[in-house]
Amino acid sequence: MSRAWLSRVGALVLLSGVFGCAADRSGLAIGDGGARDGQFDGGFMCPEGTFDLDGDGRCECTFSSDVESCDGIDNDCDPSTPDGASDPTVGRPCDGDDADRCEDGAFVCAAAGFACEEPTDNDAELCDGVEDDDCDGVIDEGCSCTGDDTRSCGSDEGECSRGLQRCVGGVFSSCEGGQGPVDEVCNALDDDCDGRSDEALAAGCWVDGDGDSYAMAGAASQCAPAGGCPGGFTSRRPSSGAQDCNDGAMGINPGASETCDLVDQDCDGRIDEGVTSPCGGCTPGCAGEAWGEPFEPTDELAVTSSGELTLPREVVEAGDVWVANSADGTLTRIDAERALEVGRFHTGGTEPSRVVVDWRGDAWVANREFDGVGSVRRIASEPERCVDADGDGLETSTDSRVLDEDECAGPLIAVGELDEVPRALAVDGNVGPDGGGPGDLWVGLHDGEAVLHVDGLTGAVLARYELPGFSPYAASFDPWGALWMISRDGYLAQINRVAGEIVVDVREVPLPCYLLYGLDVDREGRVLVTGFSCDRVTTFDPATQRWSTVSTPPSVRGAVIDDATGTAFVAHTDGRVSQLRVDPLALEATWDLSAMGVAPLGSIGVGFDAFGRVWVASENGSASGGVATRLDPNEGQVTAQVPVGQSPHTQGDLTGAKRTERFAPSGTVTRVFRGCPTLDDAPSPDTEWLRLHALLDPGAYGTVILEGRHATTEAGLAAATFEELARFPGSTSPIALTFPTGGVVELRLTLEVDGAIGAPRVRRLGLEQSCPGPE
Repeated sequence: MSRAWLSRVGALVLLSGVFGCAADRSGLAIGDGGARDGQFDGGFMCPEGTFDLDGDGRCECTFSSDVESCDGIDNDCDPSTPDGASDPTVGRPCDGDDADRCEDGAFVCAAAGFACEEPTDNDAELCDGVEDDDCDGVIDEGCSCTGDDTRSCGSDEGECSRGLQRCVGGVFSSCEGGQGPVDEVCNALDDDCDGRSDEALAAGCWVDGDGDSYAMAGAASQCAPAGGCPGGFTSRRPSSGAQDCNDGAMGINPGASETCDLVDQDCDGRIDEGVTSPCGGCTPGCAGEAWGEPFEPTDELAVTSSGELTLPREVVEAGDVWVANSADGTLTRIDAERALEVGRFHTGGTEPSRVVVDWRGDAWVANREFDGVGSVRRIASEPERCVDADGDGLETSTDSRVLDEDECAGPLIAVGELDEVPRALAVDGNVGPDGGGPGDLWVGLHDGEAVLHVDGLTGAVLARYELPGFSPYAASFDPWGALWMISRDGYLAQINRVAGEIVVDVREVPLPCYLLYGLDVDREGRVLVTGFSCDRVTTFDPATQRWSTVSTPPSVRGAVIDDATGTAFVAHTDGRVSQLRVDPLALEATWDLSAMGVAPLGSIGVGFDAFGRVWVASENGSASGGVATRLDPNEGQVTAQVPVGQSPHTQGDLTGAKRTERFAPSGTVTRVFRGCPTLDDAPSPDTEWLRLHALLDPGAYGTVILEGRHATTEAGLAAATFEELARFPGSTSPIALTFPTGGVVELRLTLEVDGAIGAPRVRRLGLEQSCPGPE
């Protein structure tokens, strides 16, 4: 303790002993004049070196030095001197975090110790990339750019081109140069630079393939440019009554005049209306009586939607679904009613895909065999057509297990040559004299550009027909016996057998894209095809030569038609199925096949069973791989999900929908022709019976027999005998008649078919007559 301090303490003691405590008016235990109070206000003294500074009876301050250091402690126990007031460091010059160009500051005592306090520099920060102008320790803060910086701006999409932005005052300028987006106009250019051309503009031009100023229903469209529609388009909207029915024939459209040639020139769905001769044909000046404009159905004969007379049909039950498991080389059989797999069979080759059911209910499957020779195999659906080879009882699969030697799997039949790839299967109506045969198999060789005729009983290849430039992808027979096939590049082939030879007629399908995929034919002979890459379904009616097209959800693939209702069903790759009305063609509904915890994907094949349900085979969806989904179209509900094998790339008639109807073997109808008119309505004695005119198609397996008998009166016909006048095929119309003059003639028309399909159709019959003129 220094002497100065001791003397000071002694003085305090003396003063306190003589005068008592100094007045504490500050409340800080400091007497007037700032002296320290070394004792309590009650008269008690603090221990030596301690002081009560706030008068609370505690000696909280301990004197340590007269030098007030910057350490957060009251070293001299004098509240009137701030912390660090006499510290030698305080006030010394210092430089903080800013750049050296800024002015130095001085150390100050702060709560956390010494701090360098610098003067504020009010210079604005320059975006120069060099100095900290505002001395805040950061260079060019808040600058978007510096100096002569530039950058590209805008877009080079569509009609746009990129420009340039320059650095001005630390901010990039607006985009200079280049071309920005503008409102879209009809010019086939991407004016608004969004990657699309002429989008959201109203349609004003429709595809007109034949240049007759009429477009088909569902034709592709575009907006109308300022200079009018380009070539190949028409500005006439294809509304009802103004729709072309054949965009490949300029003389066929709603504005054309009907001529007598078995073609619907005016696109009204009727043929030769109002232009046939009185005797029923197209012979100018022919007089007589016509029969069949239109025909009426009878107890033994039916009438088509085009008014043609034909044979009625009988229902054939079909209760199985067949799914080719492409990755496994197997064929699954499903009981449609129980939704249960009741057999799985080796197909004998690789990449099985196409399936068709014959007239006995057996299934044919084609192995595509991409690196070899394709093959087909038939799986018997009934035990009597299986072969117990070793005599120890029939061994065949009854569930998902595959037998190496299944006795219901027929022999493997090679079709075509190396790499010809069978991709189309169809069964014809050749069921034999007793009607109990299976029908023959027709195999389209995709890469071989040919079709094979295979005996449905023996498997022998009966004939090969070359189709140069046409690659069969799907096939189906129509009710009249014509074979229809598609090629994926947009062509439809019609194949008819005439006098033991085939006649091929190939048409281009009027779709705005190619990659045809699915095919089916309805009970009237209308052909339906799917356009996979343009999301369209198209129908073609051979009777009227009429095409129709409708848009569908994306990726439309397999197709099947329910003949009982005229409804078609098409599968979509994304696990959906759509329902369409065939005539007139229209999309009616689309359903998602996801249900029961299963989400099918890669949906391809579609079928229609005998119980009115739709089946769709999808490549993914079950733990085992593929799945067959059953849908009730009346309720729009999935009713079953049946696991199948790996990657079922199934196409064709997987449920036997094409054999649900077969024609009755025969039917007969008669008609009396009364000859020239008379005043009393009695038979004219002067009628000359000249010729019989017949407009008909005997069909692939059909026969048309025309017989006649003559009598003086209608009552006398019963005693007359019919004689054959003509038989088709074989006869040629018109047929000369030898009946006596006058009286009446009765014709008997008989239709027969020696097959399940291929029945005849009769459009018109007429008797040409000569009547006496006025005297």
